[in-house]
Amino acid sequence: MVNDSKISVIKRNGQKEPLNLEKIHNILEMACKGRTGVSVSDIAMKAHLSFYDGMTTKGIHGALIKSAADLISDTSVNYQYVAGNLLNYEIRKQAWGGMKPPRLYDHVKKMSEANYYHQDLLGYFSETEWDNIETIMDHDRDLNMSFIGINEYMTKYSIRDRSSKFMTPLETPQITYILIAIL
Repeated sequence: MVNDSKISVIKRNGQKEPLNLEKIHNILEMACKGRTGVSVSDIAMKAHLSFYDGMTTKGIHGALIKSAADLISDTSVNYQYVAGNLLNYEIRKQAWGGMKPPRLYDHVKKMSEANYYHQDLLGYFSETEWDNIETIMDHDRDLNMSFIGINEYMTKYSIRDRSSKFMTPLETPQITYILIAIL
């Protein structure tokens, strides 16, 4: 195994920095919050086996998701929610550019301008009505989805950028669900 102090990671913006185990621990703590029968250290140790110098932070996050998913068993069922949360965090980073949700009106406008949503969608409601619709949304509901549930959503129902081989998700479950509900 490579010494942690010698591992550099490549961030999403292309910058190189030393591996920060505290960041990994924090994201795992967040993903495990409120779940019994799961271990942050078990996920971290299992994922750490696949870390290498020059690994991307996206690759590290993928290793964490895989580690949590690999720990799902008949006796450790809550790992399905930990793996789901980790995958959800990845979707948020890709779709939102971080963990903070965009304003619904701005998201619909951006997606309409990029031709992912129908051009008329934004005009169905006034900007104020879009803001009112947004008050119904609770993005934390997505954190109750199991790994298989969020994976199925992402691969079958989410609007995705299909121009890259990774088919990057462009929306999260709550955005999809509210758009279905209002139309």
